[in-house]
Amino acid sequence: MPKIMKTWFNVWLYVISIMGGGVFFILIYNFNEMTFQQKSLGFLVFVLLLHILEENEFPGGFFYMYNSVFAKGTDESLFDRYPMNHLSDMITNFCGMIISTMFFFFSPNNICVIIWLIVCIIEVPGHLVTGYKIMKKLSGKGKKTIYSPGFTTTVFGFLPLGVYMFIGLINANITLKEIVLGLVLGAIVNFSAVQLPEKILKNKDTIYVHDEGYGYFDKFLK
Repeated sequence: MPKIMKTWFNVWLYVISIMGGGVFFILIYNFNEMTFQQKSLGFLVFVLLLHILEENEFPGGFFYMYNSVFAKGTDESLFDRYPMNHLSDMITNFCGMIISTMFFFFSPNNICVIIWLIVCIIEVPGHLVTGYKIMKKLSGKGKKTIYSPGFTTTVFGFLPLGVYMFIGLINANITLKEIVLGLVLGAIVNFSAVQLPEKILKNKDTIYVHDEGYGYFDKFLK
């Protein structure tokens, strides 16, 4: 792996932590002067940061669950790199932080709130279903709950934030045009930042392996 990439992998979580922490400080400091749209996107940046940290570091290991669920029939020795590898995982998360932060500063409107409301809605059933599947897979090794890295911030972050966004959008008298644009742009953002990196970088022989262990799942895989 190129030295510059090793360095970046060591610091990128600190970089997004500074971004998310900065947005949260601005949000709290100026809370009473902010619009519903600004508050929604500010909270989204902070929740997304906590979600990424939970999936990747505290306790980490999200990639193992993802690859176990979405790479059926693949040799388990490849679950540290296929289909999601370290690079595609980082790009998806980093892009999410960049996009949400830019929306907060430069485009706090109903359309951008709708885009991230879609994310909040998708995250909840996504973590419930994948959590249940990995529980079944590892039940023989002692796993008895549907918890997986990212589950806590989904239930206590994305879920209530999604409710807040939904109610706020109703009170903001959103138009049909805004709804359509939000859905279309949401699909584009999802494809560009989430699906495209994996499709392009998916490679069983990749050098971008998750070599730091399996995080939360280590105790079930020993």
